[in-house]
Amino acid sequence: MPVQNKSHFQLLFLIIAFSSFLSFGQTDIDSLGQKTFDELFELYNNERSFNKSENILTVWISKAKSEKNIEKQMVGYEIATLLYKDERVLVYCDSILTLSTKNEKFNGYSASAHERKGVYFYKKRDFKKELDHYLLAKEYLDQSNYPILRYFNNYNIGLIKNRIGKHDEALIIHLNNLPFAEKFIKPNDNQAYLNAIYAVANTYIYLKELDSANFYNRLGFNEGISLKDKTTINFFTLNQGISHYYNKQYKAATDSLKKASVYFERIQDYANSAESYYYLGSTYLKINETDKAISNFKKIDTIFQKIKDVSPVIRNSYNHLINYYKTNDDLEKQLYYLNQQIKIDSIIYSNENYLSKNLIKGYDIPKLVSEKEVIIRSLKKKETTSKIIFYTLILFLSLLIILSVYQYVMRKQYKTRFERIVNKKEIVIEKSNTEITNISHKVILNVLSKLETFELHHKYLDPKVTLQSLAKEMKTNTNYLSRIINSFKGISFSNYINNLRIDYAIEQMQNNPLYRKYTMKAIALEVGFRSSESFSKAFHKSKGIKPSYFIKELEKIN
Repeated sequence: MPVQNKSHFQLLFLIIAFSSFLSFGQTDIDSLGQKTFDELFELYNNERSFNKSENILTVWISKAKSEKNIEKQMVGYEIATLLYKDERVLVYCDSILTLSTKNEKFNGYSASAHERKGVYFYKKRDFKKELDHYLLAKEYLDQSNYPILRYFNNYNIGLIKNRIGKHDEALIIHLNNLPFAEKFIKPNDNQAYLNAIYAVANTYIYLKELDSANFYNRLGFNEGISLKDKTTINFFTLNQGISHYYNKQYKAATDSLKKASVYFERIQDYANSAESYYYLGSTYLKINETDKAISNFKKIDTIFQKIKDVSPVIRNSYNHLINYYKTNDDLEKQLYYLNQQIKIDSIIYSNENYLSKNLIKGYDIPKLVSEKEVIIRSLKKKETTSKIIFYTLILFLSLLIILSVYQYVMRKQYKTRFERIVNKKEIVIEKSNTEITNISHKVILNVLSKLETFELHHKYLDPKVTLQSLAKEMKTNTNYLSRIINSFKGISFSNYINNLRIDYAIEQMQNNPLYRKYTMKAIALEVGFRSSESFSKAFHKSKGIKPSYFIKELEKIN
């Protein structure tokens, strides 16, 4: 790894990447001032007492200041950000930034200071400030070469992206991080390496890609056993429990989630405890053990009261609690959990600046506030039952009318689009017949003739066809081919190919009943698409309806 100062890199790596070196023996405090920086670091690296560690650190910083050694000062401040857990972390980070921002060769220290601030704000559950500092760290890392720091910063940003629901983006970061972690992190920090595997496995869980999640979960288990890291194995136990839950393997899910919850409760890891309780409660609901489910969901509220945060997924536990007490006609507790849910939604909105429809399915903030007011009025007037029924009916009927109108309009639109396709009355894009600047008429006619042959022989069904490959086959260049297609076909090259494939698929569906029995993936591959998703998306873009709907309607008239 190319760096300007090897000794600086080794020390910086130890300070930033690892916080487990705070352990040492007896020290003669009076003689510390006579020792070299290497000797002080060795003493610090073996001291177990916090007070003595602090004394060594104080001497280090004082010595660095007296010698006007800026880099050693910053190293001392780096160590201080790991020794302390309170607001002194921010003070020492600011001291680093004051010194390091004056010289570009200290960009690594600036990046490290912002990374440490990000970690501090994560522990405070202030995710917005956390991300701000990770992004500031990235600005410094983009101007320098500190791969280890870049790895940890990317890792943390990946966790933030998962937090705000951008799981696809998080997955890219964590998958890109993993080879680096195996090569450079694993030899020095087993737990950080296993965390990298867990990040991938956990992101696949968020994406409901359970086969991939299980693959990386097994990898993490095996590596954890090989590296004798019992701590991280509990994270994979939690992850596997969630996977069992989604696979409807409720007995296995219960076993894994119980083990995980006991462990995280013991070490006071509130975030992972809450996740364990949520999926354990959800599992109990599936097997009709409602009392156990509610007990676990209540534990999540206890955690929320302590840390004023739960993840967006876990927030759904309050839906279960509200519905449970609504069913049991316990309005006091129903109101309590409604209030808690409103607080959580406010925190999610202010800290993460987003409200996803997937995070709040049954209750959004205005609805919660409205429902809260209805219950309060009902409690005061002792007319709860009749009012809840009345407002629920109004809401239900309103939603039913809106939904019915919407579905009617959409059905008419889809039907019209289907009929246009079947009757071949689709809107035709007007194509230009004007001369294209800088391309001879002869070349244009030649390319158009070859395109006609290309279409006639269905060569567009080849999934490997590209603008480059087609231009080469037609003995022209990509610029000419692209411009001619844009002008005479009225669309881009990619849309031109997709539309040909879709029209071919439609023709086959209409003329070949067996073709309509194929799976969507088989049809997609048959006409040159690489997946059913890309085929369905292109079909809808071109025709305004999904291919599944087209086949269903086609079956009705054949």
